[in-house]
Amino acid sequence: MNQKKTEKKLEELLIMFIYSICILFAKSINSILIFALGIILITYFFKKFKKDYNNEEALVLIMCILMPTSFVSILGTNYGKLPITWFHIITLILLIILVKDRFRVGPSLIIIMLFSIFCVASLFISNNIFNALKQIMTIFIFMLSFFIGEQFVYKCNIKLEKKMKYYYYINIYIFVIMIFIQKIFYENLFVKIGYTEVYANRIVYAAYMSDFSFSNLYVATGALLLLIDFIRNKRISLVRFIIGQFILISGLIAINSRTGLYAFIVIAGLYLIINSIRLNYKSMIIAFIGVITIPFILEIVLELRGGQNLLDSSGRVGSYIEALRIFSQRPLIGIGFGIEQFVTTYNIGVPHNIIVQYLCQMGIIGTTLFISIFIQFYKKVYRYNNEYSWILLMILVGALAIPDIPSSRFLSIIIIMIFIKASENIFKEVKYEK
Repeated sequence: MNQKKTEKKLEELLIMFIYSICILFAKSINSILIFALGIILITYFFKKFKKDYNNEEALVLIMCILMPTSFVSILGTNYGKLPITWFHIITLILLIILVKDRFRVGPSLIIIMLFSIFCVASLFISNNIFNALKQIMTIFIFMLSFFIGEQFVYKCNIKLEKKMKYYYYINIYIFVIMIFIQKIFYENLFVKIGYTEVYANRIVYAAYMSDFSFSNLYVATGALLLLIDFIRNKRISLVRFIIGQFILISGLIAINSRTGLYAFIVIAGLYLIINSIRLNYKSMIIAFIGVITIPFILEIVLELRGGQNLLDSSGRVGSYIEALRIFSQRPLIGIGFGIEQFVTTYNIGVPHNIIVQYLCQMGIIGTTLFISIFIQFYKKVYRYNNEYSWILLMILVGALAIPDIPSSRFLSIIIIMIFIKASENIFKEVKYEK
């Protein structure tokens, strides 16, 4: 029996790995083949999950599996040219099924509807409607993750969260392997695959993600999750933890972007301090190891970045000031959606700060609506504090130095996982009350 389970797991890993490799080399592979591989992967996992989960739960798991490769279209082309991915298609199918089978009118839906009205109105002030619609669709699908999560709060398979966590881990380790492959191809074989950029002082890698900061922050979520699981879970050995973190931190260094690493150091440090105060011996040991190793890690990172200063803003502060100046001219509704207009119309880079960027684009009204869904989310699940709450905190800290964080995809998955984890606690409370 155990051998059969192991064979099934290896089969899953092989399918996920092959699909990831094909997406990494998508520019060299026929678009029809990429499309067919997506269909095969979805069909395989849907049939597999249907044995233990209902349709909605199976689709959530498939969303989790497809998330990292969703920066490439269903045909393997650039997302900017064809903004249709399997991740978005599965999300919309899931939404339709949820509305049909277990629809609950919650606060999230009301906020999403109000935000949608604002988005439609803002199209009238956008310079490029196509670019505006692309960004609106990305934000809208992200906000749907709150609605989707709400539908699972009172009814879901109690094993669903553990299964999602398993695939979240697997995806991150596969992604790190893709980064290593990308790095080897470029630096040793002089072949450029995936998203690679060469700047004056560094080379950065993002595999099949379209943003280097996203890829760095994504890997950092795995590093923080592993840290929390090690401290809370007695079944994770020290050796397994060290090997896992070594791979993930090596991936963070290889990507050669700072945001995720810095956010990880800050939030992991905060988590370890809190747990050390509670006399958790594992936290004390890891904190001690961290104090010794972090200076060496930072030294390697800065050397790879051409000796850049530790706190160099890379021009971010200047873009913040300019964006806030533009915001002051249209404080209520902003300049409208469409990332490209920062460069084409205002001749500035996209502000690498989610608050500054959205104030500039959506003004006070749109930004208030956007933030309000997080406030409602906080009220609904804040008392069910779990490991994913720390991951969310780290992502939001990273968003203060990254533009357009809703397009990261993994933020949507983490939000859904927080809701599903909260459902376990609600289930226990209801059972206790009975």
